[in-house]
Amino acid sequence: MISILILVSSGRLLIETVHILAEGMPDGMTASGVSETIKSVPGVAEVHDLHIWTVSPGFIALSAHVVLQDQTLSLTDGIMAELKTILATQYGIDHTTIQFECAFCGQG
Repeated sequence: MISILILVSSGRLLIETVHILAEGMPDGMTASGVSETIKSVPGVAEVHDLHIWTVSPGFIALSAHVVLQDQTLSLTDGIMAELKTILATQYGIDHTTIQFECAFCGQG
């Protein structure tokens, strides 16, 4: 009985380890859902090159290119703060690399 428990537990651990090594997206999260959330922030026009991956259990990373609507540069600090707050509270993503653009760069 104990060997079956050990086998099941080690199987789950192996699956989680492979998922992390493959830089898989966290369970229950979709790129399209995160993209729509980012686009819902006032001042954001588009999102592309969005990557979300699990670095270790409970540590999720995100990188994205965010196209902004035409506005003064001083407004972008508020947009960045709002993006980071939303990503942390709704998705548990605390490690972000977000690149602002004023026009689609042709990637993605």
